[in-house]
Amino acid sequence: MDHIDLILEEMGRQKITGLELSKHLDINKQTWYGYKNRHRDMPLETFLEIAKFLGVSPCYLLGDDASPDKERIAKLQAQIKSLKEQLEDKKQIINYKNQIIESLESK
Repeated sequence: MDHIDLILEEMGRQKITGLELSKHLDINKQTWYGYKNRHRDMPLETFLEIAKFLGVSPCYLLGDDASPDKERIAKLQAQIKSLKEQLEDKKQIINYKNQIIESLESK
């Protein structure tokens, strides 16, 4: 798969049309179709803007095996949530232990 295939795949995943993309890029839809059909070379600036618009890294669109940024962020957010829950559980245990110690000291 080349970068055009990966762009098209990501557009399909996000349900973004060529018309929507060309409007965002402020280019004629025929220009987009030229890139899509490989009749025109895509400028680097356009490629970078497409990656930004799709919310993925340029490396991902070049075939890097890493997940798109959105998926990576979602995974990290889930890990953070889990760690926060674990931390809260540990805080509750510490508070409970402190209450026990205080009650024993007061006797």
